[in-house]
Amino acid sequence: MAVIINSATEQTQTLMDAVNRNLLPYVENEMVQLPSNLSLIPFGSCRNPLFEEELQNSVYVSETAEGMCGIAQLAGGAGLFGFDPEKKITELSFGFSDDVIQIIFTENGIRNVLPCARDRSFICTEIDGITYAAAGGWRSLRRLEAEIRRRDAISGVRLLFTFRDDQLSIEADETLMTDSGLGMTDRRLPVFIRMPVIK
Repeated sequence: MAVIINSATEQTQTLMDAVNRNLLPYVENEMVQLPSNLSLIPFGSCRNPLFEEELQNSVYVSETAEGMCGIAQLAGGAGLFGFDPEKKITELSFGFSDDVIQIIFTENGIRNVLPCARDRSFICTEIDGITYAAAGGWRSLRRLEAEIRRRDAISGVRLLFTFRDDQLSIEADETLMTDSGLGMTDRRLPVFIRMPVIK
């Protein structure tokens, strides 16, 4: 089944929600099953063993009391609204294996783990009732990139983590290229400071 919509609306996500709500429930169940991995092909990832080992036990905390915006707002993408502005990420850390990069974040006191595939696929994870698909890799020696998409949305975010000395700065780009006002998400992206490792 293919659904083709010709329109110039700036509310594309509203249209997609309407299709999901009003059309898909009436289609045979076998056809509605969503794939476990998205068909988009993200970048591949090489290892960065020495720096990964250094980061493995590091915890970064927001330098401001406001923290970073919550994961739903951070990865919301264009056309999604209604985020809880009180949700905030105050701590970040990272875990590494051959296949997965873990982004570990504390949001309103609750620790969550978002695994990112390193093998040109996405890993799906549910957090607070929302399924996110994520892939990650090193862009350079001190720059880590992660692409995060919501399974129920048309776009997502690419995060670029830059590590300098004891500081972590974060940049966020929408995955949907547009300048037409599609409800681009306003994000809080403070600098994070690495805490001393307690042995």
